[in-house]
Amino acid sequence: MASILDSLPHEGAVFAGRTGAIPLPDGRFLLVEPGSARIVSSVSEPPDNRVPAPDGDLPVRRPSYMADPFPSPVATEESEGEGSWRKRLDQIWPRRNDPDDYVRQDPYTGALIRVAQALRNAAPKTPVALSYRLTFGDPNVPEVAYQLKKAIQGIADATQMFQLPVVAGDLTTRADKDLHPQVEMSAHTANAATFSSSQAGCQTLKEGEVIALVGRMTNDLSGSLYAGTSATFPPPIDLIAEGRVLEVVQQIGQAAPLGRGGLLVTLARCCACARLGARVTLPAAWHSLPPAAILFGEAQSRFLAFLPDDQVPELQQFAEPLQVPVETLGTIGGRELTVEGLITANLEELH
Repeated sequence: MASILDSLPHEGAVFAGRTGAIPLPDGRFLLVEPGSARIVSSVSEPPDNRVPAPDGDLPVRRPSYMADPFPSPVATEESEGEGSWRKRLDQIWPRRNDPDDYVRQDPYTGALIRVAQALRNAAPKTPVALSYRLTFGDPNVPEVAYQLKKAIQGIADATQMFQLPVVAGDLTTRADKDLHPQVEMSAHTANAATFSSSQAGCQTLKEGEVIALVGRMTNDLSGSLYAGTSATFPPPIDLIAEGRVLEVVQQIGQAAPLGRGGLLVTLARCCACARLGARVTLPAAWHSLPPAAILFGEAQSRFLAFLPDDQVPELQQFAEPLQVPVETLGTIGGRELTVEGLITANLEELH
């Protein structure tokens, strides 16, 4: 019978399974295992390379927690002063490395996001292959089978959109996972660098650089740390917009993907790593949006760019025909992170 994994694309691979390989332009090969890759001069497919997986005709049932539409956590106008927003940051900052629950909230959308997260973490490098690690509950439970089918469909649709082969993977099923699946995607470049969907790195910053948001600011707190334990769907993702944003970042050369905690936490993470502060003034175009969404929303397809002032017009000129918004926010420098009128935080206190 057909495997549930058969829909994953692997065009261009020499072979695909637990281990996969793709040819490189210089005649060598990229040998890929889940979460790692290396360059070799020759390859042969290992015996029993097929990833053990359930059949594709498993009976499925939408989990009961998804039976009713989740509320969309749209932020409202709040009259909180600087002290209150600082308190919010203090509550969220210790949780900045907490994994999101996107795949449980909606397995299909969550899987789309996982592929995009791996590509964002690889940017500005261009991946040539993907691998996966999937951990799900017992697939004989129809609700688990629903999660697994939808997640694989999401991976397949996203990787086909970005025209990347999925060449290696691992699927583990454990009854104790119940309805709390885990999906990790890794993007591999031609020089064997590997970038996981779960990693969160730091960006190199320099005094005086301009801070710019590449991507769209929205009034949405779906799936965010700010929303806490509220039941929500994950933030929506548009793969066409994602591809355009990635194209802009490849032109810039480097940028930090917005991750858990949204704009403020991502900027704070970069500043803390560099031991440099930042002063931000929110653009006039955002004045109709609630501060919670601006500071802590986790909308997809967004990066923070840090670049010299004289390079900003070039960035905006490149992004405009792609319909990718670019808003300048302020500059790097000092010892404090300040969002004018909302919050001031001393970097030494963020640990």
